[in-house]
Amino acid sequence: MPSLLGAIVAKSAAATEIVSLDRREREKHLGDLAFLVSVAADYSDVDALRGDLTKKDRQRLRKAAERLDAYSWASRDQERLVTRLLSECLAS
Repeated sequence: MPSLLGAIVAKSAAATEIVSLDRREREKHLGDLAFLVSVAADYSDVDALRGDLTKKDRQRLRKAAERLDAYSWASRDQERLVTRLLSECLAS
């Protein structure tokens, strides 16, 4: 079973690297990613998450974060929470 961080990275990759996805499938992966990051924001130590990210993980998260800019958020609170955690994880 993947860790929460592993699931986040996998969803990031699925949302950005599978070229055969249609818009609906890509939105589903982005929605799953937003949910997983929301869970991580509530229960995870950001410094520990950041320390476990590989260079490739960071690239995948950055690319997914860019796609999330156009995502249809369930709420502004979720958008702020996910954006904050991704920004903190990707900070050097």
